[in-house]
Amino acid sequence: MQDPGVDAVIQQWTSEREQSAEEVEAREIASSWLAEAPQAAPGIPGQRGATGAGAWAALETADTTYLDAMRQRLPDAPTSCSSPPQVGGR
Repeated sequence: MQDPGVDAVIQQWTSEREQSAEEVEAREIASSWLAEAPQAAPGIPGQRGATGAGAWAALETADTTYLDAMRQRLPDAPTSCSSPPQVGGR
């Protein structure tokens, strides 16, 4: 079943996505350039310092008012993240 409206939309979509030889070349250059770029170190974005992959940025302390409010809402939650939770009540 032929629908001239669908054919027109497909033709318009195809023409909008056609790329000239210059556009194809520019995309290939950009892709190869990005492939050669150094990979970012894993971590939370913004947590790493600007001094390189090995340095961590200093973290600011949390708002004590917020922490107090969360402790009231979740009284059984751990209050410190400095040590890992103990398994099996040890």
